[in-house]
Amino acid sequence: MDRQSAYVQSIIDVPRTSVGIVIGKGGEMIKKIQAETGAKVQFQQDDGQSPERVCAITGPPDRVQQAASMINELLQRASFSGRGRGGGRGGRGGYSSGGSGRGMSRGYDDGNYQDQTTSVPADKCGLVIGKGGESIKQINQQSGAHVELSRQPGPNPNEKIFNIRGSPSQIQHAIELINEKAGVSSMGSADQGWGNQYGGQGYGGSQHAAQGWGGGYGQ
Repeated sequence: MDRQSAYVQSIIDVPRTSVGIVIGKGGEMIKKIQAETGAKVQFQQDDGQSPERVCAITGPPDRVQQAASMINELLQRASFSGRGRGGGRGGRGGYSSGGSGRGMSRGYDDGNYQDQTTSVPADKCGLVIGKGGESIKQINQQSGAHVELSRQPGPNPNEKIFNIRGSPSQIQHAIELINEKAGVSSMGSADQGWGNQYGGQGYGGSQHAAQGWGGGYGQ
């Protein structure tokens, strides 16, 4: 009973065109994710109309986070190679591993987890992601935060926006690592403002393109 109460559920909106990448041939990829993480991963019933399919991940918080990271890496690679198209709606947190409000708050401290964005020069984006997503995977592992390339266009076409989720200290560490990979100052320069944070929201926030975990789903 105690073990069950520690379970949480995370929701990821997967573009319809990328569902096959997550499931894999004959279901091999989704089975691999479940086997390696111990979390349960399944797509909810398809309404046949939405541009995204809802992928629900259930299990202990650490297993859920691991599975969400694996799925997001698949989506990032697909997008980076040009196979993925578009992103989740901002109100649902895009590809974020955001809680659906059906348990995520039990597994994470609502007051500590935030969602924030930071920018890098567009021509440095590849350095942050790395070959096959290796660099961004290292950033996730070293910082403890979850970092992903935003699907929402930024205000400056010469910038790329990264969404970051985690505690304030994890977010700060992730921003430092991102800027280090991109070769820019963490403070940003006066004329360019690289690395500038576009503002973060507490867990469960709303009215922001990159939502806090658990705040966007259910609209």
